[in-house]
Amino acid sequence: MASDHLNELRRQRALVQQQLDWLDREIAKGDPTDQVPPVKPTIRTSHEAAPAQDVLIPEPAPVAASQDAKRGCLFAFFTLMALLAALMVALYFWKYRDRPVLFADRTASEASP
Repeated sequence: MASDHLNELRRQRALVQQQLDWLDREIAKGDPTDQVPPVKPTIRTSHEAAPAQDVLIPEPAPVAASQDAKRGCLFAFFTLMALLAALMVALYFWKYRDRPVLFADRTASEASP
């Protein structure tokens, strides 16, 4: 259990280091006058696992992510509206079925004093 957790932490550290390296490269490409100092390599002891170099951080697709967010918001909106309508219908049948609010007979209500 502890070794699995430790391996996961090491994997996460390697992914973060890859992201930082990518950020350094992008900064260097964007502004050649602002050079980032090179990172001093760390010495690994024998009990530390070397980071996996074949693990790549996936790049998100902004168009697909925005479409998924829009679809999720619309789904949540219409689901909540359906639940609200169902609640109103249930409340009507539970409390107000004996006193109809809509489509009441006007002659019957006017006839009774």
